[in-house]
Amino acid sequence: MGGLGHYLESQNLATSGISLIRLHTEKIRPPRALWVPFDLGRPLGPPGDVAFQTRVLRTALELLEAPEGPILADFPDDAPSTANGVETPLQACPIGIIPREPSRGSLKSRLQKEMDDLEVGRRGGATASGLSARAIIRFLLGFLETGRLASPKPQIDPFWLIQMAAEDLKAMYHRAREGQTEPLDSSSFSPWFYQETAAGELLWVLRERLSDHPDPTARLVGQLLLVPIEETVRRRNRPTRPHVGISGEPVRRRP
Repeated sequence: MGGLGHYLESQNLATSGISLIRLHTEKIRPPRALWVPFDLGRPLGPPGDVAFQTRVLRTALELLEAPEGPILADFPDDAPSTANGVETPLQACPIGIIPREPSRGSLKSRLQKEMDDLEVGRRGGATASGLSARAIIRFLLGFLETGRLASPKPQIDPFWLIQMAAEDLKAMYHRAREGQTEPLDSSSFSPWFYQETAAGELLWVLRERLSDHPDPTARLVGQLLLVPIEETVRRRNRPTRPHVGISGEPVRRRP
């Protein structure tokens, strides 16, 4: 966005932006930018706080009063949701994903239930794979159940499509969790997703299947791109439940 600001200014259009990563903004030196100390993905602060978000936006727009830059101003306050370590609850809960006892039902049945929850009130958004939540689940489960890749996007390498679909799935769960009365901060989402949800368990099972695959792209995706390294370390140091396969059978856990 900083680069776009330079281009627009060259066309005599004044610009002002919001920066979440100060170091990047210092390197790019956009014409006018307001740095905010908020979580990534929340440039205006916590969702639902209209007064605070309006204040952030007005502060960014006030930088337009400066005739030229570069200007990098600091927003003076932390977001209310994290100030003093207190999380501000939202007033609405459009979706409820409740952690379920992992021994109840197969992975497939638990995924179907989570998909039902997601379809109730999840926020929309573009996906890298171009697939809906249910299409992603059908694609990934189809590979695990049959060992064959019936790719819905033949123009994309099927193993890269698995990686893109996995990222989309995480983004959908992140948007869903943001809408709860007790949203997770950025540091808590990953442990919750990979340890408490059926979708996270699905990515663990895919990791097992792809890590020993004869195709080098499949091995790359399985070993490095489906589950973050910090989650593999966390699971190794803090043993949890065994993997549950598509039909309910235990699955060997890779170290």
